[in-house]
Amino acid sequence: MTKEEALNDFLRGLRIALNNALAYPKSHPYFVKSAENFKQKIDAVFAFLEPVRVGIGVNLLSIEGVNYDKADFHLELASIFHLRKIKGIEFKKGVGIEELVDFLSALSSAPKEIIAQGGINTILDKQKHPCILVEELDYSQLVGGEGEEYKDIWKYLLSQAVIKQDEGKIKELASDFDKIIAKFNAADLTNDQTLRENLRGFFGHLKGREKEKFYSCTKSLLKSFLSDKSMLEEVDLSKTKSLFQECQKDDIAEVLLGTISKDASYNNLSFGLFARLFEEGKHREIASALGTRLQNPEFLKANPQVVKKIKELFYAPSDSPILPLYRNALSWLSDENLPKDRFYFDHQALSKNYRMLLLNLFAGEKERESLSVILERMPQAFQEALENKDSQYLKSLLETLRKREAQEPSYASLFEGLEGQISSFVENVLWQGNASAEIEYLLDSLKKTSLDAPTYLKRIFEENKANPRVLKLFFRFFPEALPVFYKNLEGKHSDIEFLVEMIQNLSALNNPPSLEALKYIYSFANELLKIETLKSMQKLSVMDEEFLFSVLAAGTISTKKEALIIISRDEQAKKETIDSLLLLKSPWGRKNKLILENISIIEGLGLKEAVGCLKALSKRRFFWNRVLRDKARAVLEEWNAG
Repeated sequence: MTKEEALNDFLRGLRIALNNALAYPKSHPYFVKSAENFKQKIDAVFAFLEPVRVGIGVNLLSIEGVNYDKADFHLELASIFHLRKIKGIEFKKGVGIEELVDFLSALSSAPKEIIAQGGINTILDKQKHPCILVEELDYSQLVGGEGEEYKDIWKYLLSQAVIKQDEGKIKELASDFDKIIAKFNAADLTNDQTLRENLRGFFGHLKGREKEKFYSCTKSLLKSFLSDKSMLEEVDLSKTKSLFQECQKDDIAEVLLGTISKDASYNNLSFGLFARLFEEGKHREIASALGTRLQNPEFLKANPQVVKKIKELFYAPSDSPILPLYRNALSWLSDENLPKDRFYFDHQALSKNYRMLLLNLFAGEKERESLSVILERMPQAFQEALENKDSQYLKSLLETLRKREAQEPSYASLFEGLEGQISSFVENVLWQGNASAEIEYLLDSLKKTSLDAPTYLKRIFEENKANPRVLKLFFRFFPEALPVFYKNLEGKHSDIEFLVEMIQNLSALNNPPSLEALKYIYSFANELLKIETLKSMQKLSVMDEEFLFSVLAAGTISTKKEALIIISRDEQAKKETIDSLLLLKSPWGRKNKLILENISIIEGLGLKEAVGCLKALSKRRFFWNRVLRDKARAVLEEWNAG
């Protein structure tokens, strides 16, 4: 084994052990087993490197200056550690199972709990854990992350700083406020009373000591609030608007103008939300400040679309008492008062017009030679539409292409070229792991692939580039290659990390081919992977009752439990399965152990449809059925069904 292979195995082993730590208590055999396996991976690395120090970034791991950021599990590990304020971990020779189990168990706590207890080092007793050293992040290094967890951590830090009136922490929070508050939406403020109260305390502290930071932070909050287009007109703002009352008029005007400038879909409903945040007197001041900003000739020259949008907003018919204030302040904003040299190139609009012109030509052109010229230019237009997320254009293009393919088969060779270009663009995006709503639409519309089955198989199994959408295309275009796909799957039987990721991808795909692939993985998997496979099948809308009954007939308690969860989605199948599990013939008690196991599974799942069977078992005669009777009666009593 090379050093690189040992380090890769070490990181995979760490991810698997953490998976089990997050899923099971520290005494669970699966958890302990994965910790033992992880220790073997660490010991293998010690042959090349000691100690083993892992540096943690927001999106990467590093060991000896080498970055590990290519595989999904690298990013997952980095996120898990970063959220728990860990900057680096060092493993020394002599690290034992108990020490690893304690460390992994501590990591499995929620980030807020770890931070509330003072961090991982506070949780771990250094005397008992001399071979694992943890370097922790400070607050400023933590705030750069993305996701709901970071928002929760920040809210916790905010509450602690306000409760303790910790001036140093409040200054830190203020310094990064614009970056953090941008992660929040309007609903966070309207629905979270605790957050609002902590923000009031935070602003109150800044107002008395840091005026500039106070105004800067309130401005950032307003900007974040107004950028959320999901707010409805009827939402009650009475508890939220007080947070913005001390914003300066110039800051408010700047935020309003910036929001209108950057958001092409900003409309009268969006402005209606803004209007409800302030009283009439405040709006008079804001309107005046907005008018002053708009009188800059350079701004008017550079932003003709913004001027048009403002005129549409403020001059539309409305009963609002606020709009006249803005109309009066902007009364000079008429065509005769605007700069005369107003011929400006809007590159985005020109590109869109060009694409639509090409599409119209493509839809109507009958001459083969002219059509060929048009089709030569279509791929570039398609790519620009994809980059600009012009979903309406993409949809229209495909509809036009399908229509012409159906009506004019003599031009099939011409249309195939465009079809191939579209497939190539879409597949390139998919291999990179990106998937916008536009890509999802195109994915379902593709009629051909630009690649062959061996290329797909190489990228999936050798380059580890599988994702649900890639698998979806493979299953659609290469059903004849499924035996090779399965053979490659089995060849990965020892690569647990790959198989776990594959199982997750297949469950996200949710179609019959994904179910067949999961069944195949189950056929050669170890106990842990069998359980993961069945849990993934629970997410599918399709199921194979025959397969599930085979698991119930020959599986372990754990696999039978997961299989029964799936079967229970069908009421009739659930009833039949319960009967088959409990009403087994057991002459001389030969199958009583199996029946007792099945009772435990059904009890754990709370399947009270088993009451009738349990009552029958509670009355079975003969002394060898005593334990069976007692167990059935105990469950009935627990369910108050005796």
